[in-house]
Amino acid sequence: MCFFGKLTHAVKTRLFQTYCNSRYGCELWSLDDSSINAFGVTWRKAVIRILNTLPDTHNNLVPLLLGNTLPFFDDLCKRAARFILECIQSESSLVRSVARFGIVAGLGNSFIVRNVVFLCSHFGWQLNEFVEGKISLQTARFLSHFYIFIMKS
Repeated sequence: MCFFGKLTHAVKTRLFQTYCNSRYGCELWSLDDSSINAFGVTWRKAVIRILNTLPDTHNNLVPLLLGNTLPFFDDLCKRAARFILECIQSESSLVRSVARFGIVAGLGNSFIVRNVVFLCSHFGWQLNEFVEGKISLQTARFLSHFYIFIMKS
């Protein structure tokens, strides 16, 4: 903030997205873990501070302030869904077999099956459609889910 505080909103947003938005390895997180929410709260507070907005800015406005990006948690969900689908559809028979076994026989012990069940429940997807790769993972699809959620609340 000392060096970049006087930059334009667009430049600060771009810098934040480039250096503070990678979350490498989040595809392997259990989406039902409560600590994700605490991480998301801290991340949103950082966005509000960096963009110099009011501290009581509503959480639903943060993605709009960042240039119509996905909300923090929906971005994690999208990354997890893409990772699982890439494993299920992998060219490697070993990766494909392990991923499918984790879903079919995981019985809740595998983070893969827990994440698949969570994703299907959260977004209203059918399990078989998800496993078959018939679910759209385009950002616009996730944003429309987010806006529908906002309108209902």
